[in-house]
Amino acid sequence: MIDLRLNTGGNSTPMLLALYYFLGNNTIWGSSDLDHKMQSMVRLDKGTYYDNSKR
Repeated sequence: MIDLRLNTGGNSTPMLLALYYFLGNNTIWGSSDLDHKMQSMVRLDKGTYYDNSKR
């Protein structure tokens, strides 16, 4: 269990990278349009954070 109650917000990238060993190589979140077509995707791959396939 990871307690994030005292997280004050801000940049989520360092927090997600710190959780890589728990989250693994996965899509973390994304957004889609009204037709359910993927518009953006954030993922972790081998400890690297990719936002729309950009490091």
